[in-house]
Amino acid sequence: MIGIAFNPMKTNLVITLAILLMATAGCKKSETIETADGKVKVNESGDTTRIEMESKDGKATLVASETQVAIPDTFPKDVPILKGAVPKMTMSQGKSEILHLELPQNVAEVNKEYQEKLKAEGWTIESSMNSG
Repeated sequence: MIGIAFNPMKTNLVITLAILLMATAGCKKSETIETADGKVKVNESGDTTRIEMESKDGKATLVASETQVAIPDTFPKDVPILKGAVPKMTMSQGKSEILHLELPQNVAEVNKEYQEKLKAEGWTIESSMNSG
């Protein structure tokens, strides 16, 4: 799985959403949870989970699926989506966007193609990470 992230997100919000996604796996319902930090809406439909969180830090949305999710309209149009890529998770908060893609190519091929295509679109790659 390849993750593409644009703009740093608040770590505590990312961790909170990830924990909530894991905690709701297998649930077949919608619910709103009030926390000390704000409100969290969780909705699961089929194999897709949608989490919306509102707090003093702003609003965030996470959508994940075992099959495929739609790429949000807010995702930058000049970021290439490689042939055969299947979007599995999206997350947005303000101007920040994260898109996780599943690709049939190996990591080295995907990395090389993204390096070339992003630079051709004028993007500057400030950091990258290979987590195995």
